[in-house]
Amino acid sequence: MAAMRRKEPIEVTDLGVQHQVVQQGAGRQPTANDRVTFDITMWEDKIHGGIKTVECHGVTCAVSDGLLCDWQREAVLLMSAGEVRHLTVPPEVQEWVLRDKRMGYAEMRLVAIHGED
Repeated sequence: MAAMRRKEPIEVTDLGVQHQVVQQGAGRQPTANDRVTFDITMWEDKIHGGIKTVECHGVTCAVSDGLLCDWQREAVLLMSAGEVRHLTVPPEVQEWVLRDKRMGYAEMRLVAIHGED
């Protein structure tokens, strides 16, 4: 029988976003001056649900870029390379992702940290 993977606890950030690490990363966390590459998928109904709203792979930008909204930047700064997190984003911090203000669900993978610009 396969070994059971320990389920990581759900943490709530200052912005009220629920984070659960589903795959540990390695190495350091990025700083606001670093460039990063990440993948993100979002759903309106649940993680890996049927109503996908966003799916972006290989996005590279500076952590401080306006490309990232506040809750995405917060998540990236908490992660290390290779880490995957499931996020539950409350309506009050949703920005451009959903057509209307409701709970959003995301899976975010920090692919790489490239260092400062």
